[in-house]
Amino acid sequence: MRVAIIGYGKMGREIERLAGTANVSSVEKIEISEIFDVSAPIAKPLTDADMSTFDVAIDFSAPAAVVENSRLLARNKKQIVVGTTGWYQHLSDVTKIIADAGVGLMYSPNYSVGVYLFTRLVRVAAREFQLFDEFDVAIRETHHRHKADAPSGTALRLGEVVLEQWKGKKSLFTGALQGAIPPDALQIISARVGEVAGEHAVTIDSASDAIEMKHTAKNRSGFALGALRAAQWLQGKKGMFTMDDFMADMMHDFNDEFSQLEELSGLSE
Repeated sequence: MRVAIIGYGKMGREIERLAGTANVSSVEKIEISEIFDVSAPIAKPLTDADMSTFDVAIDFSAPAAVVENSRLLARNKKQIVVGTTGWYQHLSDVTKIIADAGVGLMYSPNYSVGVYLFTRLVRVAAREFQLFDEFDVAIRETHHRHKADAPSGTALRLGEVVLEQWKGKKSLFTGALQGAIPPDALQIISARVGEVAGEHAVTIDSASDAIEMKHTAKNRSGFALGALRAAQWLQGKKGMFTMDDFMADMMHDFNDEFSQLEELSGLSE
């Protein structure tokens, strides 16, 4: 699989590093054949040139660049994995671009399998705890000081999941707090400091109990590996996809393997 990296920041460099190691044992051989960036010394801007040298592009550039990047890649019939956040207000425009070109695009605020499964746990917890009026909930996230958006795309996704399940919460509150927060608002608190790779915590609290669920990224390798796996999975597909589509296939494969092991061991009897 020939991959182009768009955006040679920390994530772009981690994808390049990981693609060349034995850590990517669950995906096919990967060749990073192009690196595109508007400012990095070893890279070059993304143009119609050099499109014959790769099959799929992984875009970790900037929110303002995603629409035009997608337009250019789609008209050259390239598959696209987008890890950039902060552009979802243009989702309908990109969806039309992809449909008209007949290619595939996968987008996600976070490609970490650990974060995805953490989000599923949060969904279950929100559904259960919201049944009892004494509990309240909030989200807190911390990232490195260079991150361009706040709240993070992952925090906003966690917020959406909680709102779907928690009947007493009607909207997200992401701004600076001045005075009391409305009781039907779900607060997302963001901090930017140092070189934190990413921390997301969901706190559920009452007068008697405090429950905290937290995901801490030790480094960027989980995000990079997930993006590479997504690029492999996207090959040959047409349309818009998310981590839900990718993980549904992954979990289905695991369940099939487990069922086969059960049959072989007699556990299914």
